[in-house]
Amino acid sequence: MLKKYCLSFVVFVAVIAIFTGCGSTRFVSQKEKVTLLGNPTTGYMWEYTIKDDSVVTVAENVKNLGRENEIGTPSLFEYSIKSLRPGKTELRFEYRKPWEKNSKSTETYVYGIFVAESGKVKVTEIKEKGN
Repeated sequence: MLKKYCLSFVVFVAVIAIFTGCGSTRFVSQKEKVTLLGNPTTGYMWEYTIKDDSVVTVAENVKNLGRENEIGTPSLFEYSIKSLRPGKTELRFEYRKPWEKNSKSTETYVYGIFVAESGKVKVTEIKEKGN
């Protein structure tokens, strides 16, 4: 009799686990940040490109580190990376004067972005040749 109840309990738990999604992960969008130093008063700005923008979105926030309207002070460029779906992509930052056509980047950073099934974002810097 005890074996019958134990078996019934195990079957009951298994059925509940199947119907409640036990063992599967639910995607919850999460964020990570990349912070770069720059000086927009020199005309240089960070520009970014995303290889696959269906995986993440990026929002920029620039914080001046000096007093208000002070020329020549550095700024922090904060980029909030928000997951949209599981997958991999690359995020490339180039420090350049955006209004100059064909201007070369003075600095470049490339990050590998991995979004897990859960929505967790992992950011890893990728070293490029010449950097």
